[in-house]
Amino acid sequence: MVVLLVLQVRSIGWETIERVSPSSPLFYLLFAASYLGPILTELVIYRRLWNVGIQAAPLFFRKRVMNEALFGYSGEAYAVWWAKTHTRARYDPLKIVKDVNLLSGIVSNLGTLALLAATLLLSNGVRLASAAAAARGPAILVAMAIILSVTLVILFRPKLFSLPPRTRAFIAMLHAVRLVTGVMMMMALWSVALPGHGWALWLALAAWRNFIARLPFVPNKDLLFVNLAILSLGHAGRDVAAILALVSAMTLVAHLSVALIGAVPGVMPRAKAMA
Repeated sequence: MVVLLVLQVRSIGWETIERVSPSSPLFYLLFAASYLGPILTELVIYRRLWNVGIQAAPLFFRKRVMNEALFGYSGEAYAVWWAKTHTRARYDPLKIVKDVNLLSGIVSNLGTLALLAATLLLSNGVRLASAAAAARGPAILVAMAIILSVTLVILFRPKLFSLPPRTRAFIAMLHAVRLVTGVMMMMALWSVALPGHGWALWLALAAWRNFIARLPFVPNKDLLFVNLAILSLGHAGRDVAAILALVSAMTLVAHLSVALIGAVPGVMPRAKAMA
């Protein structure tokens, strides 16, 4: 994992990172908050489901790194194994992780589509939509239909879930809060790095970036988003592309740090958790 992360950071290039790095400390505080947000949300969720405390935080750091640096859902598989050996949960850990991920997908899909629809009332959102239609219109329409179909099937099949309704509502609420705060922090991050642009531009870009990130069967999602930004926004789009490269590099460095710290003996929680 460490080797893969080092290679990815080198592929972006330290020169690029140095060239576009903002000087404002607020940029790096917002990045840290956006990196920690999903981890803290999961810690709150699983604290209730597995009755684990803050000492289990390294598990969720490692889970995120495995999902993003190795392959999708490898972090979930690791969390299930960890829970089976470290907790005595009321429900099967596999069923709990499955429910949490299904709810995350539903909230993210519906929230992102609603946000995307709202941006079509903005001129920047319309320009991005036109660029997307010109770039990969048919593929995006098919992917959107798949997202809607899967979401509706899950919504109308409550038997797919193992957790009780009240617990599911609590988890869905936390995922919704994470989605909204994540978009807001993304907008603030770009605003600090590239001052002088209105909030409408950052809202449209955040909505489209979230949407593209959720598209199935669409390769090179970051590249697609960067191309859309450049096609629709010109010079401003190139600035956004540079900041995206910086944020990607910083994320990889954060993943690398987590992987190295997690390899230190005694960092991961080993004591049996009460559940």
